[in-house]
Formats: sequence, C-alpha cells, structure tokens
Amino acid sequence: MFRRPGPDSAAEKLFELSDQLARTVGTILDGAYFQPIRTGTIETVLDDDSLIEWMKVTEDSPIADVTLGDCGVRQRTGTSVIAIQRGDETIPNPAPDLVIRPGDVLVPLDDREDHRLRRDLVEP
Repeated sequence: MFRRPGPDSAAEKLFELSDQLARTVGTILDGAYFQPIRTGTIETVLDDDSLIEWMKVTEDSPIADVTLGDCGVRQRTGTSVIAIQRGDETIPNPAPDLVIRPGDVLVPLDDREDHRLRRDLVEP
C-alpha cells in the first residue's frame, strides 16, 4: 500500500500485503466483501493475524479534534487508518492533516495483537 502526500509528490510505501490479503482489502474497500464473524466489536477478519475494525470516536476521546498525524496512531501502534467514515461520506486513505471529529468512525487495518493498544488511543 502506498500513500501520496500531495498531487505532485512521489508515492511512499506504507506497508506490503500478500497477494491474497491485498485482494481481500481491495474487495472490502470496494464494498464487495462480506464475511460475518460474531465478535464483541464490528470487525472483519482478513486472515489469522489481520483484521479491519470500525471504531467510533466519541466526544471525550483523546483523539477527537486532533489531526490523524498528530494523534500518533501509526507511530505508536504501527496501525494504518485506511478510511474514515464521516456521516454518509467515506474518506479513503485519509491525509495526516485531516482533523478527526467526534462521531467519525475510524477504519484501521492491523493485526490482532496491536488492536488492543490502538483501542487505548481512541477510547477515553
């Protein structure tokens, strides 16, 4: 997965996925993938180690009204926020200067081990 900071910038590699995992992530982002698994949260399990989870930002969340870059999710956990749902709008590959608002739903991609640490950054 690559990210381009600006329209005239070169793309920078964020992380690498296996072919199967890349196809699965692509179909999820396209809205064509559904694999229900009963868990305590809303998540999609991609393989034995990787998952995508939807996490709502509350008014008292430590990352509410903070930019994605300043909240440190990626730096502190290695987690990539692949989209943010804001009302009826989905913001794919959000930029680091995007301000996270209360009510936003973060869509991070990470492994099962790191998702608990990431949850600590979002929940009050």
